[in-house]
Amino acid sequence: MDQRKPPPMTGTARAMATPAPAVRLGLLMWSVVLGVVSSGWKLGVVLAATLALAAVVQPSGLRVLRRPALWFSLVPLLVLPLFLIEPRDLPLVDGLAASSVGATLGVSMLARAIVIAIAAVGFSATVSIRELADVLEAAGLRGLGFALGVAVHNVQQSHHVWTTTARAFRLRGGFRTKWWRDGRLLLVTVVSTMLRRADETVAAAHARAFSVDRIRPAAPRLSTPDRWWLAALAAVAAALLVV
Repeated sequence: MDQRKPPPMTGTARAMATPAPAVRLGLLMWSVVLGVVSSGWKLGVVLAATLALAAVVQPSGLRVLRRPALWFSLVPLLVLPLFLIEPRDLPLVDGLAASSVGATLGVSMLARAIVIAIAAVGFSATVSIRELADVLEAAGLRGLGFALGVAVHNVQQSHHVWTTTARAFRLRGGFRTKWWRDGRLLLVTVVSTMLRRADETVAAAHARAFSVDRIRPAAPRLSTPDRWWLAALAAVAAALLVV
């Protein structure tokens, strides 16, 4: 059996696979903006490109597709437009009909949600609060870098909090009879826990004498592969918006 290791990546290939935080922020904005404004085949291109980019530079973003909670929350986006939008021109069974326009709209909303979820989770897993703060502070957005960094970090932590809290509810007999009440209690618990964690992060920053006025961010250093990334993203975005 062949046990040979794959050849190591060259410096350029390694740099392409690990772009700078500024480039990762550009990837996030590229996916979110194009995912919202695109439609039809353009949205399919954005979805395919987001999946490919996540596989190359931030594989952690693809892990969100294995979370049942994501698909559970996305089902209404696909199902509700089928029966709420007129005309219902797709006969199903026993006189029940669905809307072809609603089906198209549902698929589009599902694709947009997947694009945003992959981009947001991948970004939050690969860029730290400090890196995001440095990029935004260097862009002149004083104070916003740290605040947005805490918010993005909470996105990554929310899945863990939701999973552990739901497991604790089940171990204590929840979701057996009054599942609607237990669901509301779970949601309130998760939201309050995330707010408390964000407050603890801010308190820890103040304890270390953190101040926005003391930040002296340096301009982001972009290598040649980073500039290639930004140029490619800009070119694809312009092509999709113009065509």
